[in-house]
Amino acid sequence: MWRRDSSSSDGSGRRAGSDKGGFGLVDSVRNYKYVKSYDRYFEGYEMKTVPKRNGNGTKTVRVYVGTAYRQELPLNRVVLLRLAHVVLFLCAATLYGIALIMPIPSNMTWYVNTTSFIPVIIYVRILLALISYIFSKRDLTIHEYKDGALRLLRLSGYAWRLLIAPIVASCVMFVLVADSFELMELVRFGAIIASGALMFLIGLLEKRIKYIEIPPVDDEED
Repeated sequence: MWRRDSSSSDGSGRRAGSDKGGFGLVDSVRNYKYVKSYDRYFEGYEMKTVPKRNGNGTKTVRVYVGTAYRQELPLNRVVLLRLAHVVLFLCAATLYGIALIMPIPSNMTWYVNTTSFIPVIIYVRILLALISYIFSKRDLTIHEYKDGALRLLRLSGYAWRLLIAPIVASCVMFVLVADSFELMELVRFGAIIASGALMFLIGLLEKRIKYIEIPPVDDEED
């Protein structure tokens, strides 16, 4: 007599363990992302065994042994540059925020709002890069250099270019919708253009900075 194998089905017609592959794939993707993020954050680090301070035994610590990046500037100018980046970004973000909340027709049209929202995402990412940048030491690790200085340079370029889109979208609205233009639209345009100019200046300042690569020191050398 034919008998259903209970180990191969859960009673609903599905084989036992049929969902396991799906969860396994999700776990694999999640683990891959975690490992990739971990490797990126701790790039240039090695685990080393060092003696404890009290002299009793040893402990394993993470030590940076990679290339360090230093701006070819005196320390006082490094501080001024970081302060300038903060001031310029805050001014740019404030101007763009003012442009977005003005009660005028362009801020109440869906396709203008769509093009206006995309730069907001870039501004948030610039803020994160700026935090990493300004709170790092003078000698940057590989992670601090890539996620701070290089990302700030790249994203600031994206920002001022993307700000062209809401201006173009507003002009399209003026053509399609009769009597939609108001004098306050010029104020909005001015705020967006000024914000883009400040973003351009952030990128220009960072682009002109030369970084010196400092090779790692070999601890085994006398």
